[in-house]
Amino acid sequence: MLSKRMINRCPTSIKRGNSKIKYFKLVWDKLGKDGSGKCNIENDTNSSVFGVLWVITVIDLINLAKIEGGYEPIFVDCWCDEVLYRNVVTFQRKEIVDILPTIEYHSIVMEGAIENKLPRDYIEKMKTVKTQPKVII
Repeated sequence: MLSKRMINRCPTSIKRGNSKIKYFKLVWDKLGKDGSGKCNIENDTNSSVFGVLWVITVIDLINLAKIEGGYEPIFVDCWCDEVLYRNVVTFQRKEIVDILPTIEYHSIVMEGAIENKLPRDYIEKMKTVKTQPKVII
């Protein structure tokens, strides 16, 4: 979500706008390569996930999947600037773990949320996520 991070990973990326995916919630239960929790989405009929809709090439999508690792692509309906986009690709990890994100990773996600001016109450809820110090494996 953080622009500089996305552009570094997907040089052709173009920000379409802020987005909302209904019937999912943000969780931090994907096991990262460093042994800490990473962002994930899980089905929840009473929730929505807010983020950024990026337009990227297929090559960048393939590279992004390799960089992120461990997620499966899924297709979702996504609202962006009051327009519904159908069959948008996002990533989800089905196998979950009970682990916390690092302070550093959580800060990067928070920086992206603030940079993109996600809804204030959503950002406040993200601030309450428990974290752990840097993981050493």
